[in-house]
Amino acid sequence: MGAHHYGKILKRIFCALIAIAVFADFYAVSASVAEESTVQAAKTGTKGLVYGPSRIADPVASRKVTEPLSSTITDGLPEEGEVSGPSSSAIADVSPEAGEVSEPLDASLTGENEAPAAGLFASENPEDEESYDLILAVWRKGDILSSEVVGIEKGFNYYLPVLGMARTVLFPSESDLAAGKITGTFFNPENGYAIDTRSGTYTVGGETFPLPEGSYIVRDLGQNIGDIYVTPEVINQLWPLDLEINSSELTVDIKTKKLLPYEQERERKKRQERLADGRGGDEKPRFEFIPNTYKLLGRPMFNLSESVMWDDHEKQFLNSVGIDGRGDMLGASADYTLNMDYNSREDFDINNLRFRLTREDKGDGSLPFNLKMLQVGDVNAKPSPLINKFYSGRGVFLSTNSKPRNQAFDEVTIDGTAQPGWEVELYRGNQLLDFGFVDESGQYRFDNVPLNFGNNDIKVVLYGPQGQIEERANSYQIKRTQLAAGESTIEASVLDNGVPLFDLRDQKADTSASSTKTVRVNRGISPWITGFATLTQTPGQFNEDDKKYATVGAEFNALGGAGQVELYRDFDGGNIIDTRFGTNFSGLNTSFRTSFIRDFESREIGFGDSAKTFEGEFRAGKSFNIGTSSLGLNFDTLHTRQENGKTTTRSRFSQSYNRDRYGISNSIGETRSNRDSTTVDGTVALNTVLSPRWNARSSLTYDLKPESEVKSARVDLRYSDLDKFSAGVDVERGLNDNDTTHVGLTAGYDFSTFLGSVDLDWDSRDGVDAIIRASTTLGPDGENGNYIFTTQYKGQQTALKIRLFHDKNSNGVFDEGDEPVEGGKAFVGNLRTKESDAEGYIELLGAGAPGVVDITVDQESLPDPFLVPLKPGLSTVLRERSKPYIELALVESGGIDGTVRFADGRPIPGLTIQLLSHDGVVIKETTTLSDGFYAFEFVKPGTYTVQVAVSHQINVPPITVSVTSEEIFVYGADLTLLEQAAEVSAADEADGESGRVAQLHHAPVAEGTLQPAPYSSDGGFQTVVRSVRIGEHPYRVRLVLDLSGPTGYKISSENGGEIINIDLPSTAWDADRMHDLSKHPMLSQCEALSLDGGKGTRLRLTARTPMEVFYNATLPPAEGLSDRIYIDFMKAGTGAH
Repeated sequence: MGAHHYGKILKRIFCALIAIAVFADFYAVSASVAEESTVQAAKTGTKGLVYGPSRIADPVASRKVTEPLSSTITDGLPEEGEVSGPSSSAIADVSPEAGEVSEPLDASLTGENEAPAAGLFASENPEDEESYDLILAVWRKGDILSSEVVGIEKGFNYYLPVLGMARTVLFPSESDLAAGKITGTFFNPENGYAIDTRSGTYTVGGETFPLPEGSYIVRDLGQNIGDIYVTPEVINQLWPLDLEINSSELTVDIKTKKLLPYEQERERKKRQERLADGRGGDEKPRFEFIPNTYKLLGRPMFNLSESVMWDDHEKQFLNSVGIDGRGDMLGASADYTLNMDYNSREDFDINNLRFRLTREDKGDGSLPFNLKMLQVGDVNAKPSPLINKFYSGRGVFLSTNSKPRNQAFDEVTIDGTAQPGWEVELYRGNQLLDFGFVDESGQYRFDNVPLNFGNNDIKVVLYGPQGQIEERANSYQIKRTQLAAGESTIEASVLDNGVPLFDLRDQKADTSASSTKTVRVNRGISPWITGFATLTQTPGQFNEDDKKYATVGAEFNALGGAGQVELYRDFDGGNIIDTRFGTNFSGLNTSFRTSFIRDFESREIGFGDSAKTFEGEFRAGKSFNIGTSSLGLNFDTLHTRQENGKTTTRSRFSQSYNRDRYGISNSIGETRSNRDSTTVDGTVALNTVLSPRWNARSSLTYDLKPESEVKSARVDLRYSDLDKFSAGVDVERGLNDNDTTHVGLTAGYDFSTFLGSVDLDWDSRDGVDAIIRASTTLGPDGENGNYIFTTQYKGQQTALKIRLFHDKNSNGVFDEGDEPVEGGKAFVGNLRTKESDAEGYIELLGAGAPGVVDITVDQESLPDPFLVPLKPGLSTVLRERSKPYIELALVESGGIDGTVRFADGRPIPGLTIQLLSHDGVVIKETTTLSDGFYAFEFVKPGTYTVQVAVSHQINVPPITVSVTSEEIFVYGADLTLLEQAAEVSAADEADGESGRVAQLHHAPVAEGTLQPAPYSSDGGFQTVVRSVRIGEHPYRVRLVLDLSGPTGYKISSENGGEIINIDLPSTAWDADRMHDLSKHPMLSQCEALSLDGGKGTRLRLTARTPMEVFYNATLPPAEGLSDRIYIDFMKAGTGAH
């Protein structure tokens, strides 16, 4: 068949893939366009009111509305002129007569006193009745840059503070508000900007433009305190931030493609980490390090598996037993594998026994002479890539590099261990690169996996015969980092290649040949060049005379990419010049290598007439995002010339398309020998997540040359009930010349102590095979360390034991007087653990990949919201089959709040307030609101300094504040600006009090019923209560509701405070509905009831003695916590402390 014919078929396949991509994105793109059109229509449909520039010299004030609540407020005291006592007006009805209070726990306002929507602060300035302060959260790709930037809503326009936004995105800026000016730079010092409100202009890049009418507001409080507020359109003209305001969620989204300063800093740190990785440095723990020391003889764990198969062809039963054990031994980590086979004819065979000891130094001094790794037993070694892929056998390996060198410059070896017989697939991103099976020794290996320039997300997917699916992922890059100048590392090995430590096979390996020896030395020459040299001695082609090789080379960074040059020398006279380089060219990640070879022989290059004389390779790849989908294109070609004159060119073009739960890939390869095309073949694969319980894989293999035909088709369907049961069916059909059919059925069940499964396989040639399998892990994971059988280990067989406890004496150790914390969780790296038990313990089996890991408290999970971690976290080393013990201490936290004022008593809004530890480190920041109020929550006992950020350059003396276990909440930590403002606007002397404006949350009064609260699965709810936490303090109680999003609420009381109702309209309740309050000193019952006939939730609290609401607020997502409502209660008549 002609080349033009299969060329047409290639084009059709590629066009079909593109058509699928375009079609699959049609609805998503159409929906987003329609949504954008709707938003634009809503904007243009508003009244076109434009206000001229105005100066606001006074913060927004109100006589009849109460305190604005910061997202970090914990408590607030009433000021002069406000209603006093614990029944703060933040939760009280305000009557027309100022100071008169009706039912103290009713948060609703009516008539002329009705509050604006949540998040808006009403202005009662007669000249500015339509101006509101607006608390906005600033988001950037999932990061919360600030939870409280105060903007202005006036009419139908929004205004953002230039200085406030500049501080948020870290753009250096200076102001002269008296002159109406702000100047600064953005992204880099060469990019300058300026705003001049007196001339009504702004300047960017040396060009000056007029400010649109009504596009700015100047708020000047004197002494250069205040800000210039401009519309988002002006902000986007000043700085290319592409920011948008979401008025419904009260957020500012920054969507620029440029990296913000904090992102540049994060990238810089990542480069430093990659540099440390490239230098072979230790894995750096983030927190205090808890060593996981090696034991002389630890308690090992074992993976046990057995299968019994009926061989219909041989008419006999075949049994296979596998034992895979690991644990500390002789002061190192031991891993060993044993495989045995026997049959009904009593034939018995031990076909594999592997043993290895590994000791690593993770910065704890475990090895002498600066060694980072020492291995003895069955070890692996990797020489330079053109000598051999790898060597494996009994021997010794040592390195001063903390990571084994499984990566060459632009290639990597992916290997690991798993149960023998498991299927293995290798992916780069979503592209299937290769597949295979775990061998009888429990190992899998993919050699010389090519790396593209840039980041390569390599994923191994393991499919077990009992329905198991495991994923193991890592990221690799073409080496761009080198050793620091003068720094050196060394790797060395001595081993008998192909000879195991214990050779139990009937046909023994040839041990007459000499050992294989490798040495590699790396030396930093400059910040961008690292030199290296290697020596290798290994038996020759038929284990005859030894072959000796030496190489010398350098890795370098240049021309925006990374490269390597290596010169090979065969001691028998041959040589190679090998050059490799990778970079990003016109949006393509590209890499190439060339090898000029002369009279060189090795296992990789070949021997005699088949030895290579030239090899060249080129690879390129690019990914596209199309709406919510992704399209990947990759091309690689390899050309080889041999001594006998034969040339071979292998090319492969791969395409992958992924959208939501679907992924399709196509790979087409062509092989040319002596410039004639001999074969063209390909594979199309489709992976589909049909539902959380159903997964399907299917593939087609085909030939386009020498004949166009479909060779085989396969469909694999798997089901899991996400708990115990799994099942699958696998059908493969050969087509044309290969007409065999294979059907496999499997069903498995997790019996907790072991996994059991039954397989039925039918092959059109060999008949029926039946297999019964059982597998389990035997380890010391029972009570008091007793050995038990368990199936809890998943993936990596690491373990961890954690204890959460209330550290009463703050010494970080669980001792006398401390109390276990039940129901809390922790993070091990990114893995969230289960809840702690009654003794505070969390037993984690399968804790993650071996190596340094950080352990932190999941603060949102703590039942007592007053408790916070004593330390930010702890770090340790995970090793397979060892279980380090970590104690996470929790201490009671409090809060600090106060007000910042001018000397004449006027509040100062918009100031950044910092909380400094005793050694001067800034640990928290917040911003004063319209009344100058600030607050810090979750403050641990200690001595702190509260100060105004020095960037404001104003004279506000800092104060020292002590938080103790006796006085956990500090109120009234006020700051005062010493110098009086030179000018005071007439508006400052206007009648009325400067009351504290409240962010009120109220809903129409609705009677709760005795029907249970609705679940989110009932549908139609805007928000869901995910969990409820009830904390206790000697004189007050805190209730925290963790929410899926923001919501309004209303608080009311019955029977003089014996019953408190919290109404949550349009809110479902998925949190716990049973709370043991039998020992609680203030509460006796907590019920989640239906509101408005199931349209919302009423939380009903029954108190042992009458209670008053002392404080209530909402908090947006921050520091890893979700939206929250928290309410503080006190015994009635207690008063503020």
